[in-house]
Amino acid sequence: MKTKAQRPRPKRFHLPQSVVDGLQPVGIGCVGAGFVFDAYMQTHHLHPWLDLRAVFDRDTARARQVKDYFGTPMVDSLEAILGDPSISIVLNLTNPSEHFAVTKALLEAGKHVYSEKPLATTVGEARALAQLAEARGLQVGCAPSSLFGEAAQTLWRALRRGQIGQPRMVIANLDEGASHHQNLAETLINPSGAKWPAWDEYRVGCTAEHAGYVLTWMVAFFGSVRRVMNYSKVFFPDKGIPIPVGEMAPDYATAMLEFENGVVAQINSSVVTPPNHGLYVVGETGYLKVDHVWPFACPVTLVQHARPWLTETVAPVSEPVWDPKGLSKPWYYRHWRLRDYLLDPADRAFGVGDDKMRGVTEFMLAIASGQPYGLGGDFSAHITEVTYAIQDGTTHAGWQDMTTRAPAVQPPPWVGG
Repeated sequence: MKTKAQRPRPKRFHLPQSVVDGLQPVGIGCVGAGFVFDAYMQTHHLHPWLDLRAVFDRDTARARQVKDYFGTPMVDSLEAILGDPSISIVLNLTNPSEHFAVTKALLEAGKHVYSEKPLATTVGEARALAQLAEARGLQVGCAPSSLFGEAAQTLWRALRRGQIGQPRMVIANLDEGASHHQNLAETLINPSGAKWPAWDEYRVGCTAEHAGYVLTWMVAFFGSVRRVMNYSKVFFPDKGIPIPVGEMAPDYATAMLEFENGVVAQINSSVVTPPNHGLYVVGETGYLKVDHVWPFACPVTLVQHARPWLTETVAPVSEPVWDPKGLSKPWYYRHWRLRDYLLDPADRAFGVGDDKMRGVTEFMLAIASGQPYGLGGDFSAHITEVTYAIQDGTTHAGWQDMTTRAPAVQPPPWVGG
């Protein structure tokens, strides 16, 4: 029997066809080809206007791995990308400790830069990058791209339409489970062969790595955070990896965030507590929930306070383009015996169901239009400050007043309503 997985599918994009028809290829480069590189490459085919012309990784063995698996054009130095006039946008996918230096070098060479999160490891460095980009007439943007997913946009439109009345509070969770008992450093391997960088992840911290997924949503929806009160701690110092306790970031953080518009949010982030990636927005008349903030195709549910036994799936802004877990499809698509027959092999790929290249496309569109990218330097500097205010609980007590503000963000043009 010829299964659906073997049948050719028409290519779909998240942008309207009228926009797609007018796009010209843009030369992009990439610095860093570690673990996250595969997550970008798996949806590159959904963004054919992003012409990947050069990739550099200082680990020559890893560079060979990437070239053999993806066939990507590899170069042997950062200078080869800096000096290539055909490359206008560069992805910075290096480790967080290198984000500032690499992005600074790229901006000084006249490149627009889209960086993995966080933009920098201090708010001072993040501000400096935003100021440098502005002074050079360039743009700097930062992951994550999840704000541009169908789940986030559906939730945002429901808020704008007043489907729960005035929003009052948010409960957001990014809890990964007891990762140190899962031997992820050896068992979590991406398709091209890179292992999950546990040593770096535990030093950088789960909050610095993950909080941006919900913070970008909330700051886009509600505006800047006025102040933060937090608690964080290393609960399990022995993670089976030789990292001195003093160099290990908190494996658990919880915080209250007060936004300038009066909304209050509670956020939990950990790699030790039971898995939970849900987000709730509670309003005057009801609440909206997303069970998993990472997959773009996750449904948004509406519950009215007066009828809590009734749930309603909010109509999505558009049919999800990238749905490797079958979340937007009937339940039987997710049945383990039927998945192989019903889902295209390309849709059962590595990762959590987010299209990381979508942020790069939105970044490209902003540059082409001469408009500031919504998640640009000032926005990302604010996210950086809030992120580390949540994570660095050992150096603060009580409320921390934020010193940065995020510019207002508008929904992308392809979202109606």
